[in-house]
Amino acid sequence: MVAVGRNRGSLDSLAAIDPRVVPAPLTGDRAVDGPAIRAAAGPVDAVVDTLGAVPSPESTMAGFDAIRPDGAGSSSAAYGTICPFRTATSCTVG
Repeated sequence: MVAVGRNRGSLDSLAAIDPRVVPAPLTGDRAVDGPAIRAAAGPVDAVVDTLGAVPSPESTMAGFDAIRPDGAGSSSAAYGTICPFRTATSCTVG
């Protein structure tokens, strides 16, 4: 289980609860965060994004960038889209 987020302290607290939790802190740069999530997780089977109000979809898209071929993702983020999909399809955000 990879815990992804902006608050390193919260991620470390989650990792302290269960050694199977691997923290992956976000930088805000999709080009950096997607590969970092994949490196922490190995091939990602699924991403479930339940972010609250965020200024951009970059962190969500970084998670989706980390999904293996034929993996699945779902987002209900507050920037205005609900988009369940498999990696063979795409989603318009906005």
